[in-house]
Amino acid sequence: MMLAKLNGKFLVVIIIALLSFLLPGCYLVDPAPEYYKQGNVYYEQNQFNEAITAYSQAIERNPKLALAYINRAEAYNQVGKYDLAINDCDTALEIDSKLVLAYVTRAAAYNETGQYALALADCNKALEIDPKFAQAYLNRAWTYYNQGKYDFSIADSTQAINLEPELALAYVSRARSYNETGEYELAILDCNKAISLDLPCIQAYLNRAWAYLETGRYELALADYNKAIELCPDKATAYSNRAWGYTKMGSFDEAIADCNKAISIDPNLPQAYVNRAWAYLEKLACDHSQDYCKLAIADCNTALRLNPEYLTAYTTRAWAYIINSSYRLAIVDCNRALEINPYYMLIYNVRAQAYIGLRDFDLAIADCSKAIEANPEFAPPYNTRAIAYRGKDMVDQALTDCNKALQLDDELALAYLTRGRIYVGLDRIDEAIADFQKVLEVTEDCELVEIAELELAALGVELP
Repeated sequence: MMLAKLNGKFLVVIIIALLSFLLPGCYLVDPAPEYYKQGNVYYEQNQFNEAITAYSQAIERNPKLALAYINRAEAYNQVGKYDLAINDCDTALEIDSKLVLAYVTRAAAYNETGQYALALADCNKALEIDPKFAQAYLNRAWTYYNQGKYDFSIADSTQAINLEPELALAYVSRARSYNETGEYELAILDCNKAISLDLPCIQAYLNRAWAYLETGRYELALADYNKAIELCPDKATAYSNRAWGYTKMGSFDEAIADCNKAISIDPNLPQAYVNRAWAYLEKLACDHSQDYCKLAIADCNTALRLNPEYLTAYTTRAWAYIINSSYRLAIVDCNRALEINPYYMLIYNVRAQAYIGLRDFDLAIADCSKAIEANPEFAPPYNTRAIAYRGKDMVDQALTDCNKALQLDDELALAYLTRGRIYVGLDRIDEAIADFQKVLEVTEDCELVEIAELELAALGVELP
């Protein structure tokens, strides 16, 4: 699910040292230039608060210095003050409505605050002014990514690469969408290219780690997460992304610790709260010492206060509600996610499981069919539909879907569990035992292991 997200703060790549040449020299009037230049130096050194102070001094001395507003806006983006960034871009555009940098910088702020329609409008306006401005394509790719339109995001990232083949973040942007579409080897190739162009590009390491993680190369994934943190130990997203890696590897306490670190660095990072929520939900399977479901819901609530259109937060909270048997609340969250993005096919599989909880098997089957139609190579919806078919005593269809799920993913423990139960109902006991034993072989998930062991014990199988 969630995701190693490409941090939006990096997408507006303003080459500070060159900006003075992008607008007429009449904007630079003494003594403002010295403060402006000092702001650029601070920015290049990642001293964003100092840069803001310097740009503010430049603006005080020359309120018409448009570039100072743009650069201060980008510094505000870097420290999470997005409303102030938007205000500065508004001012810059009042001075000169043709400043493409102001549009893409404001688009970055809109993206960070979930205002995707406004971000898209700004990117389109920038491209109307300058159709060959690679950064506008890159920011629009980011917007499409946030809307779940990964093919569009890949297309815009590719266009940015065509215009600027040395733009490392364009490769990272495309890699991120490749990760979402399951094209992990292409993602790795793009990250390798980004790293060759820009060695300190932590987003390349984070997204390559994501691809390694999804393809079972855990040691390589962890090495890349660690490299990203080594390069930028104060970057909250690096810890948040490593937390997701730890969750996938079953190291839930380490994941929670990394999310705590990310939140201590940036309390306004929605991703950190959602990743911690996932760690809580996974930990719940083996540890009942706390109400981890309640903690997960609280974290999702915080993430949604920070970004009301954060799809992953709705998905995660819906899962928490399902675990808590609050199926109607889960459906409300799924419906809200689909209002935000009708193309978000993953949510249909989640909503289907909520419908199963309510024993509304027809609606569950319909949702699974939509998810399968959108991505026939994604195994989980076949298993979910099999459960719904089994609920309607449509055993042949259920068995067909389980077989298809396992054809696509022969390590999908849930599908072995579902098929094993179908075999029990058909009195095909030897096949049922084989499937329950396969669950023990392919997963270390405490809850699934416990269920499989109980099923085996009910069939008279003695476990070591």
